[in-house]
Amino acid sequence: MSTVKSMRMLGNSNRGLSPSQKRLLYRTCILPIATYSFQLWYFKGAPVHYSLKDLRKMQRRAALWITGAFRTSPTWGIEAIAGLIPIHLHLNKLGGRHNLRTASLPRQHAIRTLLDPQHSKSASPHRMATSQLTPKQNIRLKSPIVDINYRLNETLPAFDNLNGELRPGQRLVDLFPDRFSFITVKRSDPIARVAHLRKLDEVYCMSQNEENTALVIADAGGKNNIATSVAHVHRGHSITKRTLHQAMNVLPTEAELFSIRCGINQAISTPGVNRVIIITDAIHAAEKIFDTSCHPLQLHTIAISRELKCFFQENPANHIEFWDCPSKDKWPPHHAPSTPAKCLGILAERTSAIHILGHGKCISRLLTIRGSNF
Repeated sequence: MSTVKSMRMLGNSNRGLSPSQKRLLYRTCILPIATYSFQLWYFKGAPVHYSLKDLRKMQRRAALWITGAFRTSPTWGIEAIAGLIPIHLHLNKLGGRHNLRTASLPRQHAIRTLLDPQHSKSASPHRMATSQLTPKQNIRLKSPIVDINYRLNETLPAFDNLNGELRPGQRLVDLFPDRFSFITVKRSDPIARVAHLRKLDEVYCMSQNEENTALVIADAGGKNNIATSVAHVHRGHSITKRTLHQAMNVLPTEAELFSIRCGINQAISTPGVNRVIIITDAIHAAEKIFDTSCHPLQLHTIAISRELKCFFQENPANHIEFWDCPSKDKWPPHHAPSTPAKCLGILAERTSAIHILGHGKCISRLLTIRGSNF
């Protein structure tokens, strides 16, 4: 608090540092010191009211100094104008990142010995580890270690750079460069979109008359932080297989790629199919299948690559096509499965995390007003 008070010597609303420089000084020099080792006292179930009260007072003084506003100005307003996230949301962000960072600790790290067996990586458990406590003690225990265990239970590995499917010479783009194709459309050109819809109609009618063709319509939607992935496999004049999955806290691109993955899996497992047509409104997600660089969707890429490699090796005539279908064109075959994907999320129950995110979004909208662009 004393450091924030002394910052007034560096300038005010008339002279000295500019608002952007004041904000940078506060975020780089004051905030890291104030939140140093906050994990020791900021965890689920801990009495944090008085500590947060002091931090809120500190940030309010900093926001008043940055903006030059009156002392009677509301805290949330000056924080939004100054571009400062509320202190409790900032601690939530730092705490979540800290818990996730534990997954990358080496096996011999001391924290590993305090975690549950599935997260300890075969490290010898400490006598005070959560795995050594009784069920009643685990229920009553409130500690940062408990938060880390809960967070790691919700986390799955997303990267596997050393997988054999990603090695040069073993990738799909190296072994089967002529077995897959992408048919895209310039979405900003209305004439090109109309012509593309005609081609989609032709492909759809053609797939109904060819027994060796499976047409997959994949789509995903989200509402209230819940994503729904839908995939319909058409063969002939009927839908042979339907898949529907829901997940929380996933990116839209991941939900789209998962729907494509489910559709490919169902299509290539159908006997007598040597041509697979994927129709999706997220062609950028389909391109991730052949992207061998390091990205958060790498596990999906590896799984799809492994399935497609087996599919291509079975028959030299097997191939797959990816067609772009903009959702705003509402092409009837694609619009039908997209409706449940977008409607199921509406029925999902809001959680406390969603309310926190909504509060942050409301504050971020205030940043567009005059006086925040510095």
